[in-house]
Amino acid sequence: MASKAYRRKQQVKELKKQKKGDFQKQERGKKRKSIAFYTVGIILFAGLIYLLATSASAPGYFPGPDNAPFVGPDDARVTVTQFGCYTCPFTQSFNVDVFPRLIDEYGDRVKFAYRTMPIYSNSGSERAAMAAWCAEEHGLFWEYHELLFSVPSFSDSTLRSHAQAVGLDEAEFNECLSSRRYRDVVRAEFDEGRRANIRVTPTIFINNTLVQGDHLRLDGAMELSVYRRVLDEMLTRDP
Repeated sequence: MASKAYRRKQQVKELKKQKKGDFQKQERGKKRKSIAFYTVGIILFAGLIYLLATSASAPGYFPGPDNAPFVGPDDARVTVTQFGCYTCPFTQSFNVDVFPRLIDEYGDRVKFAYRTMPIYSNSGSERAAMAAWCAEEHGLFWEYHELLFSVPSFSDSTLRSHAQAVGLDEAEFNECLSSRRYRDVVRAEFDEGRRANIRVTPTIFINNTLVQGDHLRLDGAMELSVYRRVLDEMLTRDP
């Protein structure tokens, strides 16, 4: 009898121990869920703050060429400022098929400028932009710019090969690129694009509110005829 009571007592003790273990397991599960919930909440909140911070833009802000590389008359009545990314296929297509034709047709009357808008999640994008600025240092921006779009490869060896192809001094170019000399310039252009709330590349600004009254913004690559129509119309307006 005593033996049976002892066994029952042990069974109850084991049951309590098991229930206690189950309860602790449930509590740990709840705690993990609670931590995960708050972690997700914090991440979403931080993401919202980041989005609001990086999306801040000046209403109606139209950036101009500033100190960007350009072709055409410096005092032209009409300016075309392109924000583009060297690793973006749409920017590539625009700069291979459309932009050179616009320069050929309107380069004597329109100022065409290119400003970099790299994708910072792609290291090749920023590096290509810095390399182009290294070429600009020696007056060879447009030659280098053309190669970046014609041969869409952005390894250091390719960037150096482009430098040799356009006639840049190899040692000087390598030092410029490896030292990231134009990192701040590229970042400043990116920040300018964010201020203008650029979401896609290429984004084209035709004239800007800081200088001219007539202005237009075109988001994304469009047909050549669209740009022709806009430029023809702006060029025929009275000064």
